Amino acid sequence: MRHLLRHRAFRLLLSARLLGHTGDGLLQGGLVGYSLFSPEKQATAWGIAAAFALIGLPYSVFGPFAGLLVDRIPRRRVIAVGNATRAGLAIATSICVVRDASYALLLSLVLVALAVNRLQLTAHAAAIACTVNPHERATANAMVPTLGSATSAIATVCAPLLAHIWSSGANESANATGHVIQVSCVVWVAASLVIMRVSATVLGPHADEHETTAVAPTDARTNSLSDSLSEQPSSSRPVRAASWREVWLGFTTLRRVGSARRAITVLALHRALFGFTLLLTIMHARSQLTATSSASSLALVATVGGLAAAGTALGALVAPRCAHRIGPIRTAAYGLGLAGTVLPLGWWLGMNVAAVWLYIAAPFIGVTYAAIRVGSDTVVQSVIADNMRGRVFSVYDIIMNTSLVVGLAAAAGILNRPGMGLLTCAVLVTITAGFHSRSERLLSESERAALANTR
Repeated sequence: MRHLLRHRAFRLLLSARLLGHTGDGLLQGGLVGYSLFSPEKQATAWGIAAAFALIGLPYSVFGPFAGLLVDRIPRRRVIAVGNATRAGLAIATSICVVRDASYALLLSLVLVALAVNRLQLTAHAAAIACTVNPHERATANAMVPTLGSATSAIATVCAPLLAHIWSSGANESANATGHVIQVSCVVWVAASLVIMRVSATVLGPHADEHETTAVAPTDARTNSLSDSLSEQPSSSRPVRAASWREVWLGFTTLRRVGSARRAITVLALHRALFGFTLLLTIMHARSQLTATSSASSLALVATVGGLAAAGTALGALVAPRCAHRIGPIRTAAYGLGLAGTVLPLGWWLGMNVAAVWLYIAAPFIGVTYAAIRVGSDTVVQSVIADNMRGRVFSVYDIIMNTSLVVGLAAAAGILNRPGMGLLTCAVLVTITAGFHSRSERLLSESERAALANTR
């Protein structure tokens, strides 16, 4: 990590991201009263899956266009304006909380804030590769998301504590929550100011960068489109000229670049497996949820989540070294193979034998996720040209959200027979991991050269 901090642009980008995650955590922690475990709002398995789908819906609809913005407008501006927008939404949300506005209005504001957050993360993911050297990408991809998640978790825990300190009675709880959300507004404004200290051209997009055949044409229409994107700087073309063809180019680019497509598929399978086990854990805890055991049920899920987070931190330390030694593709493949064997077995034992098996298996969620994420992000950043990364990472994010919901829905559909579902997941994930570990032989020469620079 120390050698990454020598890059000034990376330091500022990391600072802005951590401030953004702090604001996210304060907002989520401030709205903890709308938690999944509120006694009066217990949900069915399908309700939980639908809630996750609703959270991901705004960005899934506008994600491709958001990716186009990341490829056409200086990413520094995207991040700065995004944080400023979230600050404004935080003010509106705090007013709704204090004045006890309708739940629909509050939900709408939070969903818009989440959509802007996903745009922010897309811009950050595309910009990381512009702030470090190619051989440092694996380490950056491991440390930045881990530090961001840890910062968000700490802020989420601190938010209710701040609300408790500021509230002088039951009638003041809404005002205290509003104050916490207003603090998130201040943090997001600070993030905007920090990112503006980066030079406008450093974070991209760079229209003259061609790392591989990612933007190579496959037909006449794509040829003219790619040429137009390459010949003019992204920031000089008005956003209103965006067309459906340009948005669709993110999907076609991913389809043509096999290494990036396979990397995202591996991570998507892990997300689906995570969604599957997440729903099983929640429903297992809820089966014990009564007036006297709600705290212990919540503690079960919180402990599993904490152990998974610890595993992510451990994976962030180990995964970059694995990526440098055996390459990002095999790192992701081995992570998926480990997840496909340990997680289904651990969850089956945890639900049928003893809960301690859940605690044993939980860290492997984080370790394997870190390995797969580091490997997949490094591959995508290396083989996709900079003036296409925004659109590709938008598709990447949409696939991640969709995969999580698919895993949740699959678990809800076979809730009465979870063992068969876990076995199916184990077989599918393990076979895919085995194929991916041998996929280096399918790389083109340009992809092989781009990935060689990451080791």
